[in-house]
Amino acid sequence: MLKETLFKLGFSEKEIGVYTAVLEHGKLSYTDISKKTGFNRTTVYSVAKDLLARGVLQEDLAAPVKALIAASPEALSVMTMQEEERLKEKKRLVAEAIEDIRALPPTSHFVAPVITFIPGERIDQYMRERLEAWNKDGMSCDKTWWGFQDISFVTKYGDWIEWFWKQAPEGLSLKLFSNDAAQERDMQTRTPSRREIRFWNGEYRFTGTLWVIGDTVININTDGTPSSLTETRDPVLAQNLRTVFAKLWERV
Repeated sequence: MLKETLFKLGFSEKEIGVYTAVLEHGKLSYTDISKKTGFNRTTVYSVAKDLLARGVLQEDLAAPVKALIAASPEALSVMTMQEEERLKEKKRLVAEAIEDIRALPPTSHFVAPVITFIPGERIDQYMRERLEAWNKDGMSCDKTWWGFQDISFVTKYGDWIEWFWKQAPEGLSLKLFSNDAAQERDMQTRTPSRREIRFWNGEYRFTGTLWVIGDTVININTDGTPSSLTETRDPVLAQNLRTVFAKLWERV
């Protein structure tokens, strides 16, 4: 059980072998570890160096022969703290890189569409990660989310919709066409009035969700299996769709 857990934590098989050998015997010299694990001494020294750096092993320098002892089990938590710091630094560098890329001069008047595909199991997480960027995009344009929605989206991601409006900047509005359904009427009681829904006349039922926010077009399929989300960064397509939806909004 311990070996499986250590493997899931990112320990290699050799690291697990050395670490558990020391745990089982309390203190072992490098020669003894080599005998217990079957690894040659060069490998033991190399692996031990990594485990010492992680803080899970310590060297007993007072012994006549260099030996390794296990640190307290709580030392494992230091690993997660180190990973958290590395992740923070990586996020900072990514944000810095994004700003540097945005500051680059455009090389052409034509911008090729950028398309991102997200499978069903990652849709909720992806929408939460991208919401700030989408809203920023929309606020720099006409401050409006345009499009239509499938009722199954409301059923499946109702929590996300309510969370959306807790993050929505002042002045942002949403104008979507949808079918008249109990799920939607219930959602209208739980969201602000600037989330405007107009019901589509006739028997046609939307079987997909489409949003246009600034230069971004998002298509979500939740009515069938498998579910998916496709995000397209295309200023030309987005501009045309915004115009179509705005004209439809005036007429319906």
